Amino acid sequence: RRSRPRASSTFSSRASDSAPPASEKAAPCRTLAAFLRLGKGVDFDAPDHVPVDLVFGLLVPEKSTDEHLETLAAIARVFADDRVRASVRSAEEPARIREILAADGTFD
Repeated sequence: RRSRPRASSTFSSRASDSAPPASEKAAPCRTLAAFLRLGKGVDFDAPDHVPVDLVFGLLVPEKSTDEHLETLAAIARVFADDRVRASVRSAEEPARIREILAADGTFD
């Protein structure tokens, strides 16, 4: 069983099967994000015990605290929608996942 960072939880009860883990190890010049759809969910010890299969990596410049929080909020907002999560899971090509994530203008 793997655990999420305890200092800054990113658990969302509405989208508990997606995980944007937090880390302060890297400081790029601009915000960078990566998305992974796992073939098999990973147990991150979430309160609802649902394995995580949609994972985000986010690298934010050290002094961009507001941007970091806004980006996390946007991810949570988009992935709180059951239809978005289902569409991402059923997409057969990475380009289709990009289209789904860009559909509402939140992610470019």
